[in-house]
Amino acid sequence: MSARSAMMHEIHTSQDVSVNVLAFDLRTNYASSGFSSRETDIGLVDHVEWDVIPSFQTHSIVDNSTEQTFGNLSVLKRDIGSDRFSRHSTTLKDASGNRLLSTQLPADVSAQLMKGETLRTELLLSGTTYLAKLLPIHGANGLVVGALEVVFPKTRLTEMLWDRVMLSVGVTLLVFGLALVVILWVVPLVLRPVSSVETAIQAIADGAYDTVVPHAERVDQIGSIARCIRAFGENLRTSDAMRQTQAQQQKEDAMRAETLAKEQARVVSEISKGLERLAAGDLSQHIASPKDDPFPQGYDGLRVSYNQVLDEFGQMVTALNEVAVGVSSGAAEIDQAAGNMASRAETQAATLEQSAAALNELTESVQQTSERASQAELAGQNSREAAESGAQIVRDAVSAVQAIEKSSDNVSRIIGVIDDIAFQTNLLALNAGVEAARAGDAGKGFAVVASEVRSLAQKASDSAREIKALITESSSHVETGSKLVNSTGEKLENILTMTVELQGYVSEIAGAAREQATGLSEINSGVGQLDTVTQQNAAIAQETNAAAVTLSEKSIALVGNLQRFKTPAAQGVSLPPVHAAETSVERPNVVEDWLSSLHSDDEIPVPHAKPATGTFDGF
Repeated sequence: MSARSAMMHEIHTSQDVSVNVLAFDLRTNYASSGFSSRETDIGLVDHVEWDVIPSFQTHSIVDNSTEQTFGNLSVLKRDIGSDRFSRHSTTLKDASGNRLLSTQLPADVSAQLMKGETLRTELLLSGTTYLAKLLPIHGANGLVVGALEVVFPKTRLTEMLWDRVMLSVGVTLLVFGLALVVILWVVPLVLRPVSSVETAIQAIADGAYDTVVPHAERVDQIGSIARCIRAFGENLRTSDAMRQTQAQQQKEDAMRAETLAKEQARVVSEISKGLERLAAGDLSQHIASPKDDPFPQGYDGLRVSYNQVLDEFGQMVTALNEVAVGVSSGAAEIDQAAGNMASRAETQAATLEQSAAALNELTESVQQTSERASQAELAGQNSREAAESGAQIVRDAVSAVQAIEKSSDNVSRIIGVIDDIAFQTNLLALNAGVEAARAGDAGKGFAVVASEVRSLAQKASDSAREIKALITESSSHVETGSKLVNSTGEKLENILTMTVELQGYVSEIAGAAREQATGLSEINSGVGQLDTVTQQNAAIAQETNAAAVTLSEKSIALVGNLQRFKTPAAQGVSLPPVHAAETSVERPNVVEDWLSSLHSDDEIPVPHAKPATGTFDGF
């Protein structure tokens, strides 16, 4: 195959040379008719242009070109009607010696040639197969109008290949004969020392690395092989020693690796146990290194670091635990204090509310008393006017004795009113004394006033009885009224003086009652505001109590979480007692006790009483 490829290459080269020669000859003879060619960098013609292919009168050009080359040359022209290429001038001849003019290319070859590319193919002409190269000729319009053809008989390739094969067979037989002679004569000569060398090789292969290899002193190839085998034996001996040393080293490395694996297993076990204790919250147990079984030296730094981290973490947890215990204790105290404050605030609010209600009732009672005092003052003024009228009647008694009876009736009615005033004043003084006694030290001045008012009421009552007796006596002696007019006038003057004094006393009592009513109204308003503020404080106290309970629960939960960790410093630390939030508080009903004590005869203090600010002149 290599020879055939070489032959094909030679044929292609010859075809290229033939085409170049033909193109050169045509350009020399037909340059004037528009023939031109283009060559590549290596001098091969690859493009031919010819405006019009002429009619060749002779075939001298192709004949001359063929004589200079080894192939048959032709000039082909395209038939416009059939698009087939026919030989217009050629050196190809048939068996009779006639030129193969006008012979056409096959249709498929013509179609390929129409593409305008150089074509190499096989052609069958007159029963002979040729190897052909076809170079298209382009016209003025760029179309393919013909081709340059060079062909070689394919038998030339076969002949050249046969010559090469026969040459190769001859050379092979010669070499085989020479080899046979060498084998029959040289090999026995060579194999004798090789046998002894083989014996040495076998001994070396059996492990006898110190075996002496023969023929090592020879300068030929046998000596070289022997020296190589001797060096190989020495290398094997050295390798065996190194292998034994390496085996010992591997054994020692295995022992060290086993020891290291045991140390690593112990380190992993100790660290794993320490981490398990740490995960369980136990911060009190270190990783020990006893003298009889010390911790691996290479990992002792890890043990020391773990113990240091454990100590620092334990100290931190202990400090946090102490802080949490303190917070829990403080929260419990705040919870208890807030509960007590809420209870007292609720008690105070309830007491203040009931006191405000009682004070409101007392204010209404004092206002009623003030109104009655005003009525008594008005009655005193009427009595004074009536007394003055009686004096006028006495002055006019001489001329109007008959009017004495009527005046006596009027005086009787006035005396009845005075008697009523005295009774009401006495009752008011009695109530004021009771209230002053309940007020304690703050009501001493008010008690004195009440005593004086009661004395005044007694005097008014006595005076009313005396006046009534006098009127009765005057009525019984109406017949002798004229005789006693002067005496009656004097008595009436006395009655007028006492009535004026009584009217002054009643005016002072009415003013004091009004001042008391005003003061109690102010006290009632202040107590109402205080009741509102106290209710608000009670609500805030309840909220504070709830917040304190929540804080206590959270702090207890924090301490519980921290006490999961077991540290040496945490021994003996315990949680403070948990105070549950009070949902209800028993409060003494102060107001009910105070109201129920009103029925007793002892002096009962009135809560939040305000001392009277009024004064009474004349007592």
